[in-house]
Amino acid sequence: MLSGETAVGKYPEESVRMMARILKEAEGLALETSLAVPMRSGRQEDITEAVLQGATQISRGIGSNVVVVVTRSGRSAILKSKHRDRIPTLCITDAPPVVGQACLWWGVTPLLVDSIENEWSLFNAILEWNRRSGQLSSGDRIVVVSDRRAYPAGHDSILVQQIP
Repeated sequence: MLSGETAVGKYPEESVRMMARILKEAEGLALETSLAVPMRSGRQEDITEAVLQGATQISRGIGSNVVVVVTRSGRSAILKSKHRDRIPTLCITDAPPVVGQACLWWGVTPLLVDSIENEWSLFNAILEWNRRSGQLSSGDRIVVVSDRRAYPAGHDSILVQQIP
């Protein structure tokens, strides 16, 4: 959006501030209309997409400040980013390439952990992330979505947890 001429011209800081204002206004307008990606039929992602849409609705309904997506492949987090809703997504993964990719996904903050196998270590990672970011307060509820690669016993699942 910002051309090289504008960024290095006579007023680069003012140009960047103006572009940020335009972007903020455009995103605000876009969020007022539904940009959610419609579910596709006949595809494996249907369950994942339905779970992610459900997690977004639950998050809105309970006033959650974040949806946590636990994933190895990043697929769930990128599908969640396509919803373009105002609720930020924390993508927890143990795959370094996913962290690099997730930096480019809309509304997604990546968090690299050693392993996504243990739900208590995941919750502790969320608490540690919150200590650094300060996005959540005691008593806040978060919606956690995990894919079948993280928890092979099920398909995709939703869990609501409260911050102590």
